[in-house]
Amino acid sequence: MLVLLFSACDSSKKPENKSNSENNQTSGEPSKELIGKTVDEYQKAVTDVSTPSNSSKTTKPVEGEIVPLDEPDIIEGFKTLKWEGLVAPGFDVDSILKKYEPIVSKLEEGSDEANKLYEKMQAEYNKAPPNQSLANKKVSIPGFIAPLEQKDGVISEFLLVPYFGACIHSPAPPANQTVHVKVASKDGISVNDAYDPIWVSGELLIDKSTTDIGTASYKVEGAKIQKYEVEN
Repeated sequence: MLVLLFSACDSSKKPENKSNSENNQTSGEPSKELIGKTVDEYQKAVTDVSTPSNSSKTTKPVEGEIVPLDEPDIIEGFKTLKWEGLVAPGFDVDSILKKYEPIVSKLEEGSDEANKLYEKMQAEYNKAPPNQSLANKKVSIPGFIAPLEQKDGVISEFLLVPYFGACIHSPAPPANQTVHVKVASKDGISVNDAYDPIWVSGELLIDKSTTDIGTASYKVEGAKIQKYEVEN
């Protein structure tokens, strides 16, 4: 996976905060070396992990696998998806990267030319088609959050993305590698846990949405959130 470093998401675009007393800073910010890592890679770099908290089995990540499971991919009646399963058949994100990579390497980071090229790449990423066969399927997907809205220190709306720090470096993930997630406030995520990988389970809708920090081809509303648990 290529992560381009010449531009960053607009840091002035913060998750909407409906409480004047709260800010969006979280404690325990991870090392920058973790940026760009998938769930599997992140957990290997930090510690071994288990399956979701209500599972009776624990496993260690398998090399090359995003989802560290040794059982059939069903969790609480939801089909476990790997991120590549969200990609429409025939779509190749690498072809976009390969087209722009030679040009990017010649541009100065932060230059007007680099920013314009980023916009072109992002426009192509935003058109990445969803996998129509997943419409209205009950699924579980592991990933990281890019917060959109929080109140009283609880994040209730976010983008689920496949790798850590997806909005720190550009371009943002393709639309078909991004899920717009909404949860009830009582089921939200503490801002103090915002860096941790999670599971999102719910009905997967093919419903494109554009936010200040990225475009998503998919949506899950009323999602159930589960953390990865650290194996002691």
